[in-house]
Amino acid sequence: VDDEIDMLKPHILYLEKKGYQVTPVNTGEDAIHFCDKQHVDLVLLDEMMTGLDGLTTLKKIKEKHSSLPIIMITKNEEEWLMEEAIAAQITNYLTKPVNPSQILIACKNVLESRKIQSDRVAKDYLQSFQKISERIENADCIENWYTITDNLADWSVKFDNLGDQGLGQLLEEQWREANQQFTRFIELNYENWLRSKEKPIMSPDIISSYLQKNIQNDEKVVLIIMDCLRADHMKAMTNQLAQIFHINLDYYLSILPTATPYSRNAIFSGYFPNKLQKEYSDIWLDMWEDENSMNRFEDQFLRDQITRLG
Repeated sequence: VDDEIDMLKPHILYLEKKGYQVTPVNTGEDAIHFCDKQHVDLVLLDEMMTGLDGLTTLKKIKEKHSSLPIIMITKNEEEWLMEEAIAAQITNYLTKPVNPSQILIACKNVLESRKIQSDRVAKDYLQSFQKISERIENADCIENWYTITDNLADWSVKFDNLGDQGLGQLLEEQWREANQQFTRFIELNYENWLRSKEKPIMSPDIISSYLQKNIQNDEKVVLIIMDCLRADHMKAMTNQLAQIFHINLDYYLSILPTATPYSRNAIFSGYFPNKLQKEYSDIWLDMWEDENSMNRFEDQFLRDQITRLG
């Protein structure tokens, strides 16, 4: 959309050569009418036009076609105009002069980025597959397993977001292999950890390891525990939360069994189940008499643990 559309003939020919179907119009009114009557994937819109200007045209198109991508092209570099365009949900903002290749990149970014990214994710996963398999086979410490889990969770999120290009089953098989090997690893090491001071951070260690200093310094802390949350689900959430929070991600090891009466109460109390039963014998009996009471005492457990930690 440009009131000097004939000047853009080289750009139009270049885009058509690259496989795009381009419809030129030279007024904002014509652009609005065309968008109402025809299916449009993307609008390239000049900002300075006689008659209806680009910003007004943008707003009128968005009133009826809110999801239609629009790229504004202008000589005007004033910040207020950029902010107005952003507020009107502009997709991209290019400053003249622009050459055909810049227009092409902008179009690809809007119309083909998902396919391009999906193809690249598939290619990168295939290149990483052997390395991940070797890590699974050779993992001999809990830190190795944290890395493996982190990698596989990242790939799961990427496949969910961009499509798996037929590689989803391969990733599922790699998850199964990792789970089998991790189970063997836990069988070999878990009992020794319980008897040793040299062990990974586990459920009873969470408060003392991550919150004790904050509490002792009288800092405000919000503790949110999400039960039964898979690593890839957590990754998907943190990708969104990272837009408004600075996130540090650490892994820890749940105690066994991982069910609520054990692992979750271990976090709040700071005790392994045998110690929890000993310290809270009456509560322990109440918990097991009523399934709905399994996590009813978390507030008391947490307050008592904080008191012990000073």
